[in-house]
Amino acid sequence: MVTGNTKWKEYEFKAKPGDPNRRPPFVAPYQPRIDWQIWFAAMSSPAEYPWTLHFVWKLLHNDLALFSLIANNPFPSAAPTFEHDLSLRFGRLGDKAWWKREPVGEWLPVLSADIRISHVA
Repeated sequence: MVTGNTKWKEYEFKAKPGDPNRRPPFVAPYQPRIDWQIWFAAMSSPAEYPWTLHFVWKLLHNDLALFSLIANNPFPSAAPTFEHDLSLRFGRLGDKAWWKREPVGEWLPVLSADIRISHVA
């Protein structure tokens, strides 16, 4: 159950903002594909980017192949139970943090590892 005392762990992407104190990487002209796709998906809805449901399903099942696409696995011994979304913006000049985190609400409903995802043609 998610409460105000729930401790969150985060998945870091290789180029997408994560740790607020980590400087943004310089990746041009290369664009890490999953980071880029997640950025576009976040500007829309899961219904418009159905692959994101499969991505989250793989996170909930600690799928080892998926972790080659992202920078870390904060759940190396047991899969996570819940997912939480945040929006990031650049910090102010002179701040230690490069990013500021702002809660924006729910992008996906809470999903559990036993959810069944089916393809609709």
